[in-house]
Amino acid sequence: MGVPSPQDEGMGGVESDGMGVQIPLSSDPPTGEGDNPMDGQAETATAANGQAPAQDEQDQCFALNKNARGTEVRPIVVEDVFHRWVTRAILLEFGMQFERHLGPLQFAVRTRTGTEKLFRCVQTYLQRSPSSAVLNLDASNAFNTCDRQVIMDQVHAHFPQLYSFFALWYGTPSDLVFRDQSGLLRRITCEEGVQQGDVADPLLFCMGLKPSLDGLLGDLQVKHGGRGCFVGAFMDDVSMVFPLCPFQQIPTDGHDDSILHAWRVSAARLQSFGLTLRPDKSLVHSSSWQGLRECLSAYLSSPGIIPSLVSFRLCGAASGTTEYQRAHFDKKLKEARELSQAVEGYGNPQGAHLLFRFYVLPKLIYLTRIMGDVIALGEWSQADRELDESWTRIMGMTEQEWAHGEASKREYERAESATESVKLKAHHPLRQGWDAQSRRWWRAPHTQEQQRITDALHRSRRVFLFFKIGLSERVRLHSCSGNEASAWLSAIPSSG
Repeated sequence: MGVPSPQDEGMGGVESDGMGVQIPLSSDPPTGEGDNPMDGQAETATAANGQAPAQDEQDQCFALNKNARGTEVRPIVVEDVFHRWVTRAILLEFGMQFERHLGPLQFAVRTRTGTEKLFRCVQTYLQRSPSSAVLNLDASNAFNTCDRQVIMDQVHAHFPQLYSFFALWYGTPSDLVFRDQSGLLRRITCEEGVQQGDVADPLLFCMGLKPSLDGLLGDLQVKHGGRGCFVGAFMDDVSMVFPLCPFQQIPTDGHDDSILHAWRVSAARLQSFGLTLRPDKSLVHSSSWQGLRECLSAYLSSPGIIPSLVSFRLCGAASGTTEYQRAHFDKKLKEARELSQAVEGYGNPQGAHLLFRFYVLPKLIYLTRIMGDVIALGEWSQADRELDESWTRIMGMTEQEWAHGEASKREYERAESATESVKLKAHHPLRQGWDAQSRRWWRAPHTQEQQRITDALHRSRRVFLFFKIGLSERVRLHSCSGNEASAWLSAIPSSG
């Protein structure tokens, strides 16, 4: 990567910003050329063609704990901002072509609510054919062990115009620089896998996985005469459905090898991409097994695969008996409560709000869509109340302030009357706006009156609080809303 190792040059030529990000020092004085926006466009086009300055190929690495004990870590690569910009532009420009190429088997690229759609596909197949089985696969350390050569071969074959760009980071072994616990800079060579944190790593992984998925579907169709087979994946979460011989039709001394066949062809196909399956993390289930524990011996399977009589889990959701789904929801709700309590102690309202919005809520909202029909309304209501209370504590709001969200017309009139006081007139930036619009609101049709009143109360309180803080805090709060927030959040490393 062109970054000198500590052993070679000590710490010379590298400056730290205190956050583990290394900034190569330059002996050339600034020229001011970066002020021209056309320079950025030219650099973007140059990088997309596979010609980038050496410093743009330098990526920093840090690790996140994968388990609570801290015995396993996930390496995250923080790319150069210029690298992220160019990659993002490529993904936007070629998005539809990527989607068409990956076809219907991959639900992770340009597929809105892809996890939900994959879950529903599997669920529908099992409902239409209760004697079928679903086999969910889990590969060991998939993103870090997949074969880069397979990925680059796929890019070269189907998107040759992008090969030079992606070859900058995946065409040869790449050096990653990280800082250990003692503060010493270290370097590791990465020869396999995609770099988690790379904007394009989900796409590249899916492109490399595509030949394996296509081959796996073909193997199942040959085995079962082209009927009742389905293969789908959300990145490395691979699921398949295939027919089983009904238990009543299997001779007493006979077996059905459909599960064993599916496992063997899956292991072989994924091994060609460098992935190793984990039987202990994989699962097989059939709706026809419920209440028939003795039937499992009639279906040959690979040792270690977990058979489930009552349900299956896929993409974070559960399907099967109502009791199992409710237990799964209770478990996820407990995790959300614990995480919410931890976020309350974060100390920074802006950071706590982002954590609450993007880590606490999304999973529960997802489960609401996918499992809401089996969860009692009282449970949802209780969860809503608890999360509302947690959020108000995170944002430092009182119960009285939060109650404005349910403001009635009478409460609005009292609030408007209060704005006439001299004290509030001097501090309330929207008082005149309320006066100007109140008469028009009362004359207008009342279909959205409640919503307008509630919105006005929220807006006035927000602006009032906003102008009571300093300029730097206002800038930080602005970064939490609108398009700027999307741009900022897109730079946050993702584990894919």
